[in-house]
Amino acid sequence: MSDQTASTNPTVDSNESPLIVLNPDGSVTRHLIFPSTSATVDPNHPSRVLTKDVTLNQSNDTWLRIFLPRHVPDSSPPCKLPLVVYYHGGGFIFGSAASTPCHDFCTIIATEIPSVVVSVEYRLAPEHRLPAAYDDCVEVLHWIKTSDDEWLTKFADFSNCYLMGTSAGGNIAYHAGLRAAAKVDDLEPLKIKGLILHHPFFGGMERTGSEMRLANDEILPVRVSDLMWDLGLPIGADRDHEYSNPTVGGGSQLCDRIRTLGWKVMVTGCDGDPLIDRQIELGKMLEDKGVQVVAVLISLFSPLFPSSPGKNSKKLPPGPPTIPIIGNFLWLRKSSFDLEPILRDLREKLGPLITLRIGSRLAIFVGSYSVAHQALVQKASVFSDQPKRLATGQILSINSAAYGPTWRLLRRNLTSEILHPSRVKSYSNARKWVLGILMDRLLNSESQQSQSAEVMVVDHFRYAMFCLLTFLCFGNKLDENQIKQIETAQRRLILSFRRFSVLNFWPKVGKILFRNRWNELIEIRQNREAVLIPLIKARKEVVRQRQHQQQEGKQKEGGEDHGVVAYIDTLVDLELPDEKRKVKDGEIVSLCGAFLTAGTDTTSTTLEWIMANLLKYPRVQAKLYEEISAIVGPPPSPRKLGKEQRVVVTEEELQMMLYLKAVVLEGLRRHPLGHFVLPHSVTEDVELDGYIVPKNATVNFMVAEIGWDPKVWDDPMEFKPERFFSAGVREGEVFDITGSREIKMMPFGAGRRICLGSGLALLHLEYFVANLIWYFEWTAVDDVNLSEKFEFTVVMKNPLRAHISPRTKEE
Repeated sequence: MSDQTASTNPTVDSNESPLIVLNPDGSVTRHLIFPSTSATVDPNHPSRVLTKDVTLNQSNDTWLRIFLPRHVPDSSPPCKLPLVVYYHGGGFIFGSAASTPCHDFCTIIATEIPSVVVSVEYRLAPEHRLPAAYDDCVEVLHWIKTSDDEWLTKFADFSNCYLMGTSAGGNIAYHAGLRAAAKVDDLEPLKIKGLILHHPFFGGMERTGSEMRLANDEILPVRVSDLMWDLGLPIGADRDHEYSNPTVGGGSQLCDRIRTLGWKVMVTGCDGDPLIDRQIELGKMLEDKGVQVVAVLISLFSPLFPSSPGKNSKKLPPGPPTIPIIGNFLWLRKSSFDLEPILRDLREKLGPLITLRIGSRLAIFVGSYSVAHQALVQKASVFSDQPKRLATGQILSINSAAYGPTWRLLRRNLTSEILHPSRVKSYSNARKWVLGILMDRLLNSESQQSQSAEVMVVDHFRYAMFCLLTFLCFGNKLDENQIKQIETAQRRLILSFRRFSVLNFWPKVGKILFRNRWNELIEIRQNREAVLIPLIKARKEVVRQRQHQQQEGKQKEGGEDHGVVAYIDTLVDLELPDEKRKVKDGEIVSLCGAFLTAGTDTTSTTLEWIMANLLKYPRVQAKLYEEISAIVGPPPSPRKLGKEQRVVVTEEELQMMLYLKAVVLEGLRRHPLGHFVLPHSVTEDVELDGYIVPKNATVNFMVAEIGWDPKVWDDPMEFKPERFFSAGVREGEVFDITGSREIKMMPFGAGRRICLGSGLALLHLEYFVANLIWYFEWTAVDDVNLSEKFEFTVVMKNPLRAHISPRTKEE
C-alpha cells in the first residue's frame, strides 16, 4: 500500500527545522510556500506558452499542467514536438506544479526546445509517503497514452518522450522510469527515449565526501536532507532503502531493461551540490550496467534532444546549451570570481562571446576588447541599461538606477556638483589633511627599537580613504570613532553581498526559504541607517542655515568644514523627475553609501596592489622616486613638521610625473578591482560581432581578460609601467582609459555607464603613491605574494606587509 499516513511520523522540532511542522492531530503546517502562477489558455495573454490544468485522479487530488508553445514551428508535413513529462522538486514534502519557479521552468523548456511539457502535481509526504509519488507519476504516463486531449494528440510526438525531474523530481523520474521500463508494452503508443535526472535527490546511510564537505550547505544542509528522508520514506525505512539509495546491492535489475530498450539517461550535478558524489555514483553504476549515460557538471540538453525544425533562428553567442533557471543553479552558487576559470576555458573553446543562463535570464560574457568597444561605445544607447536589481539591490543609486530621467539626474548632479574640476580642486586641503593622518599612522607603527617598521598597510590605507570620503560626503572632519562606525557599517554590508546574492533567485521564495538571511540583510541596512542618518540630518541643518543666511544677505564666515560643498548638500533639494518629489533620508543613505563604497575600498585596495608591485620590483620604485625627486627635490623629514604644515607633492606637480601615471595605469591594468564591470542590460535585440543579443539579456564584460590580452599587451602578466610610454604617455598625450577611441583596458568600465569618479580615483592614487614613495623607502618583509581572493573587490590573498623607512632622517 503506497499511502502511509503521518500519524506515526517522527516529531519535528520547529525551531530546528522551520520548513515544516507536524501538528499533534497529524496534520502538517508547511512554512515554505512558493508563489504560484495560474494556467491560462487566453490567446491574448503575454506568456510565451499556453497552459491548462487537467485532473489526473480526483480521489488522490492529483492533476497535471500542460505547456504548449504559443508559436509551434511550421513545417510540412506537420512536425510534432518532443513530449517532456516533468516532476518538480521539493524533497517530496514541498512544491507544486503551480509554483512560479516550476511554471517558469517548464515554460522555458517548452519554448526553448521546443516541446510539449506535462508537469505533474503528485501527492506529497509525509501525508503520503513513498511510493505514493511514484504511483502518481506512472499513472500520468498511462493517462497520456489514452488521452484525447487536443494539445497532446495534435502537437505531441508520443514516440519521442522523456521523463525529467529536478531534485526529488529527479529521484521520481528515475523510479518512474524503472517501473515504466518493466511494462513498456503497456504504455504503447507512448515510447520513452530517455530520463533526465537533474540534480537528483538520493541518499544513503554512509556519508559521502561531498555531503561531509558541504554539511552546512546554504541550499541543502545535511540535517534538512535527513529530515526529508525521515518524512518521505516508508515508515521504518532508513536511507539505504532502494528509494533513497539506488546503488545499494549493485542497483535494480530493471537497469538492464533500460539498457535493452536503448534509453539514454542524463545525470546532472555540479561541484557545489552536496549530493554530487551520489550523482556520480549513480552514473557510474548505470554505465557499469551498459546504460547509455550522459553525466555532466553543467546541465546539457544537446546529447538527448534531437534538433527540431523551425527552432528560433536567432543566432545567440555560443555556450554550453543549458537547462535554464534551475539547470544553471551552479552559477547562482558561485561568484563571478569563482566562475572566471570556467569562463576562461569556454572562451578558449568557443571564442570571445559566451552565452550562459543565470536564473531566468540570458547572460552574455564578452572577452574581446574590440567587441567590448563595439557594444559599449559604438552601440552605447542599446547597452546602457542595468539588469533589474532585486532583493539585494540598493534603494537608490546611480549604478542600480534604470537608464532614464532619474539615472541622468543622479549622474549629472554628481558630475557637476562634486566631480567638476573646480570642485575637485577645492578639496585639496582635505587631501593634504588625510595624507597627514596616513603618514602619522605609518610613523606611529615604527618600532622604538628598530629603524624601520613592519606595517600592515591596507588597514591604514582604508582608514585614510574613509577619512577623505566621509569629508567629501558629509562636509565634516569626523572623529576616529565616527569614521570607524561608518567603516564597520559599510564593510559589513558590502562584504555580505555574496552571501545575500541567493536572495535574487526568485526573491519572494528567497524571503521564505532564507528568512534568517533576509532578516540579517534588513538588520545590516538598519544599522547603516542608524549610523548615517544622524550625520545626514546634521548636515541638512547646516545647509538650511546657509540658505537662510544667503537669503538674508548676511553669509557668515563659516569654518573650513562648513565652507566646502559636500555630496549631501547637493541631495537636500534634489527632486526625482519620475516621482516629482525630493529624495528621502533612506534614499540619501543609499546614495551616500554608494558614494563611500566607490571611493574607499576600491581606492585603498588599488593602492595596496600598486605598492605591492613597487615592493616586489625595487627597480620600478627607484625609478619612480627618481622622477618625483627630480621635480620636487628631496623630501624633508616626515617627523619634522606636523601634518598641517607638512610639505607634500602637489596636484600641479603630479601633472609632470609621466612615469607615476604609467605606474598607476599599470596597477589598474594588472590588478583590476573587479574582473567584471557591473553588468549591462540591452534595451532591444542587437547584433554584436555577428550574433544576436536579445532584449533584456544581461551582458558582462570580462575586464581582467581584456586587460591581460596578449594580442594587445606584451607579457601581460608582468608589471611593466614602461609599456604605457608607447601608448602616448611619454609625449604628454593622456592614455585613453575611457575607451572612447579604443578599449585596451577598462578598469572603470566604458561607455555611458563608465565610472563617473575615474578622474578623482586617478588623482587620489597618483597623489598618495607619489607622496608615500617620496617620503619613504618601502621594502618587503617577505617575498611579495600577488595571489588574489574575492571580497567585495579582488584583494590580496596575503595582505601586504612592508618595512618603511623615512628617506630623510631627523637631524
